Amino acid sequence: VSRGLGDVYKRQLVGMACLYGCFVGMGSAFWLQANVTDLAARQCVSPVHRMTMILTEMLTSFFIHFLNVVILLLYLRYVLRMEFQGSMAQMLLVSLVGCIVGVSMGIFVSSASKLSENIKVAIMLGISMTGSTLAGLMNSKIKFAVDQNMPIINKLNPAALITDAFYCINVYDDPVRMKTNLMTLLLMAVVLTAGSFLVVRRVRYDSI
Repeated sequence: VSRGLGDVYKRQLVGMACLYGCFVGMGSAFWLQANVTDLAARQCVSPVHRMTMILTEMLTSFFIHFLNVVILLLYLRYVLRMEFQGSMAQMLLVSLVGCIVGVSMGIFVSSASKLSENIKVAIMLGISMTGSTLAGLMNSKIKFAVDQNMPIINKLNPAALITDAFYCINVYDDPVRMKTNLMTLLLMAVVLTAGSFLVVRRVRYDSI
C-alpha cells in the first residue's frame, strides 16, 4: 500500500510542478510588456521581431523550470528513495513537455491581460489548482467522476494529460496513449505561444 501511495504522490508532485511553470512564464511575460519594466520598454522599441522575443523568453523560462523539475525528480529518486517503475528517460520526456505547456500558459495569460500582477497570479493559481483538482491530484474520486460524466474536460486538461502520461509509464505501459497525451500537450503549447505572439504584436503604447 505504501508503495502505491508513493507512486501516487510522486505523480502528483511532478505533475503539479510542471504545471506551476505558468508562474515562471508569467514572470517572463513581464519582460515583454513595455508598461511594466524599463527593460521591457527598451526591448519593445528594438528591431527584434516579437516572435523572437517571445520564443527567447519562453526557452529561457523553460530551461530554468525544467531544471527545477529535474532536481525534484532526482530528489524523489535518490534522496527519498522512491521507486520508479518506468524509465527515467520517459519521465524526463513527460516532464519536459509538461514544463513547456506550463510556461507557455503563463506567458499567454500574462500577455493577454492588462490586469494587475496580483490578479494575474490569482488567475494562474485558479487555473492550475482547478486543473489539478479535475485531474484527481487532490482526490482521485473527482477524476473518476469527471471521466464518467464529462470525459472531454480531462482530455483537454493539461494537468490530467501530464498525470495520465506518467500513469502510462508507471502503471499502464501504454506508449501509444502516452504519445497521444504528449502530442496534445505540445499542440496546446503551440496554440498558446502563437496566441501570445498575436497579442504582443498588436499591443501599442502611447509613450515608452
